[in-house]
Amino acid sequence: MTPPPVLVAFESRFGATAEVARVVGEELAARGHAVSVRRTSEVLDPTPYGAVIVGAPVYSRRWLESASAWVRAHGESLRGRPLWFFALGIRVPDGPHANERHTVRLLRRLHHLVPGIEPRRIGLFAGRVNPAIVGLREQLQLRVFRPRTGDFRDWDKIRDWSRGVAEELGSAAPASARSVSTR
Repeated sequence: MTPPPVLVAFESRFGATAEVARVVGEELAARGHAVSVRRTSEVLDPTPYGAVIVGAPVYSRRWLESASAWVRAHGESLRGRPLWFFALGIRVPDGPHANERHTVRLLRRLHHLVPGIEPRRIGLFAGRVNPAIVGLREQLQLRVFRPRTGDFRDWDKIRDWSRGVAEELGSAAPASARSVSTR
C-alpha cells in the first residue's frame, strides 16, 4: 500500500520561499515520497497528508502571519502527524553566538504556535533580499536597516535539511510512486 503524500505548504511574498519549498519537495520525491507542494491558501484540509512541512519567510522577527494563521486554523488536523517547519530570513545564525537572541525567540514562537503541536525540526535558512522586487514598505525598511542585498540561500544546507526530513519519514514508496505535485 502506498503511504499518503507529504504536504509542503508554504507562504511566500516575493518567491524565495516558494523556490525553497519546491526544492524541499524535489528532495523528498527523489527519496521515493509522493509530495504535494502548495501555498497554504490552496490547502483547505491537511488531513489527507501523512506528514506536513510548513515554510514561510520571517519579517520583522516573526514568521509570516498567513503561515502562522494557517497552522493555528488547522491545529487539530496537524496534531499527532509528523510536522516540520522552515523559515527564511535576512539574518540567520552563522555560528553559536550570531543573532542568538532573535533566533531563540523565533524558535520559541514556532514551537509554541499551537498548544499540543510540536514540530520535529525547524530549518532556519538565509533568504534573498532583492530591492527591485519588494513593495514600498520593504523598500523603506531596506533604506533604514541597510541589509546586504543578494541571494543568500544555501542550497546545500536546504537540501541536507530536506534529506534529514526524508530520513525521519522512514522508508518510502517504491520508485514508481515518486511524484511532486506543484502549482
